Amino acid sequence: MIDLTERIANQIADIFPDYTIYSENQASGFNVPSFYIARTTTRVTPRLNEIQDRLYGYEIVFFAENNVQIEKVSESLLNSFTEIKNYASIRNKELVQNTDEKTVILTFDVFIRAAKQNNNILQERMDLNAKSKKA
Repeated sequence: MIDLTERIANQIADIFPDYTIYSENQASGFNVPSFYIARTTTRVTPRLNEIQDRLYGYEIVFFAENNVQIEKVSESLLNSFTEIKNYASIRNKELVQNTDEKTVILTFDVFIRAAKQNNNILQERMDLNAKSKKA
């Protein structure tokens, strides 16, 4: 099983190596500047042959120190965060800047086509009990 949130965090860390990234709420609050990543929704559409199209909804919140960081991070997220490298595409991106609260909120969906993993062995061994017939 692939940890999608971890893949997203790793990709954000590649783009913004100097910022802290959280995937859980912090009782003491978040350090600034930092990112918070959370899965929000999951939508599944069944297809033939036990295949599913899945849309995993995510939200990334950036906590900024100032408005300059808000602009720089916003543009970098829009330009550089376009796919989960070698894994899935990102769809339905929406970015909201809040200069009063000094946050950037990016919501998006990760699209994955998934096939059921079947670990059952269909035929472990075959018993043959046959007689040949002479003509």
